[in-house]
Amino acid sequence: MKKLLIVLFVMVTLMASASFAKAEYATITLDGNTVDWAGISAIGTDDPNDTGNGNYDLLSAYMANNDSDLFLRLDVANYIDISAGNSYQLWIDADNKSTTGFIGAGGTWAFGADYRLYMDKWYIGLQAHTGSQTSDTWQYPSSLEAMVSWDAGVLEMQTALSNMGLSEGDIIKVVGNAGWYSDMIGDPDYTPLSYTMASDSTSVVPEPSSMILLGTGLCGLFSYIGKKKK
Repeated sequence: MKKLLIVLFVMVTLMASASFAKAEYATITLDGNTVDWAGISAIGTDDPNDTGNGNYDLLSAYMANNDSDLFLRLDVANYIDISAGNSYQLWIDADNKSTTGFIGAGGTWAFGADYRLYMDKWYIGLQAHTGSQTSDTWQYPSSLEAMVSWDAGVLEMQTALSNMGLSEGDIIKVVGNAGWYSDMIGDPDYTPLSYTMASDSTSVVPEPSSMILLGTGLCGLFSYIGKKKK
């Protein structure tokens, strides 16, 4: 019994000292591969085949960040296609205020989009809103840098936090759109999607090393119990 208690104590100690990290705090490589999004939950999902065709039917939206950059992922039902000039974009309310930024041509949006990450056949980048709140006008060409990559049905975007004045703990609201308003993810009029800027100091999700420690400890415990029964 004493040996069993020692084994249990060692397991608890190992788990307590294991490294933990918040899932949304990550560095994403823009390559269309979703492996580095593992463990990051979607900030929003959409009913498949609700509007538009498969190329512009949004399925899910993901966001992550590290100390310097914000990352976005949009998934579509078929594949990313800008050949016809259709667009994929994410409207971003960076100051979490409906009194600034674009609130829709009819002025009904529940949030104000200060920026948009945008991609079509002719332009890719991050644009700041210009003009009145009901004017769908954006800075072009933009001096705000952004990177975009896509493969099959996955679109990835990246831009510096400093471009939008964002930092750890800030809350932003977003709405995704594909195909010139063919389909949206997140409701701009009522409930836009929400994302809180993550920090590497937030302990939420165990990293793989923690799971290995747990597995090793359990194997040792089961081995000990097996020997005691013989």
